[in-house]
Amino acid sequence: MEILVVGNGFDLEHGLPTSYIDFLKYCTEKKYLNKDDNNEFNTLRDEFSRLVIDNMWLKYFLEIESRNKENRKKTWIDFENEIYLLINSLNISEVENGDLCFKIIDITSKLSKYDPNLSVNYGDLQIKSFHDMFKNFPRLYFSDTDNLIDVNIISEFFYDQLCNFIRLFEIYCIVEINVILKNMLADQVGDHEVNREKFSKIKFDCVLSFNYTNTYPLLYGNDGTKYCYIHGKAQEDSLKTNLVIGINDYLVKGKESEDFLFVKLKKYFQRIIKKTGSEYKDWLNKTLYRSLPLNQGGLQKIDDDNYYRKKNTIHFVGHSLDKTDYESLYEIVTNNRFKIIFYYYCNEDFIMKVQKVIKLLSYNGENGRDILIKRVHGEDWSIKFVDQYDEKEGLFARKK
Repeated sequence: MEILVVGNGFDLEHGLPTSYIDFLKYCTEKKYLNKDDNNEFNTLRDEFSRLVIDNMWLKYFLEIESRNKENRKKTWIDFENEIYLLINSLNISEVENGDLCFKIIDITSKLSKYDPNLSVNYGDLQIKSFHDMFKNFPRLYFSDTDNLIDVNIISEFFYDQLCNFIRLFEIYCIVEINVILKNMLADQVGDHEVNREKFSKIKFDCVLSFNYTNTYPLLYGNDGTKYCYIHGKAQEDSLKTNLVIGINDYLVKGKESEDFLFVKLKKYFQRIIKKTGSEYKDWLNKTLYRSLPLNQGGLQKIDDDNYYRKKNTIHFVGHSLDKTDYESLYEIVTNNRFKIIFYYYCNEDFIMKVQKVIKLLSYNGENGRDILIKRVHGEDWSIKFVDQYDEKEGLFARKK
């Protein structure tokens, strides 16, 4: 079985403007989308123009970007990490009645020391940006007497605003990205055709996508390929929206089943309530056993990982391997019945992926370094790093 796992780098390799920065730029430039009498997406354009006006997360990230251009972020992982860092920057405390509250007064006192002409650490920058953005929203979220916000209220507000932000990106995928893909499919020349020829060398049985687009099935898929969209797939109908954008579960072991503060912002919880794809679990389980008939007509289970690895491979292309996806990635990478190939696009990416695989293998407390050393060496290797432009083993044609 050949399984392909794709992240946003897969879309970017095809020239699609799916990066975090691409989307923020689009929201700024296309704040009010012009309607076209002959455009099938006019309803979506109206919806986009309505949602983009006053979205808390959009305002916050645009503010962060404008203040931190020298260290401009480019990936969705950075976006998700920003949510995590902001939540951990909030001063949450318990008041007399036992409720948890967010103290806005603590932030204002801290901001009194803020000087825009001086260099500030990133935590202060986040709080400054958050305060500047949040003060423009209805004051009903604040107490008139003690400057406290009920944490449950602000948690719901954060999630509602995130849902609207997600819908904005979903519309962007449909109105812009899907149109580019259709035009790309119609263009039967150039790099796309070269890549199609290279991809045809491996017939993937299954594709696990961490993206929201349908890039692979549209450009390379066939009727026999199975798909799993673990973070949902962009759809026109807002009632069917199931995109997952959020953070990992940052709680220490034992607390994740007790503390549900900001739980709706966490990916694992969104995947459950939005019922996104989990078919990949069945793909992994299908190779757990191979049976051979005995003389008596019974069955004999073969429990030899090396045997299975010769027949089963998982290919990671364009995935950042960041901690926000560890719950899923760890389950995949530690399945001993598969060989794992990580593709990189440059030497810097190669070095970074080695480091991230070590961290991933350490997710449950094991020594990731020692595990990786063991798995990359010898004839029975189970992890391999490959240049995605390599003439023999790569999946893409190197751009001229």
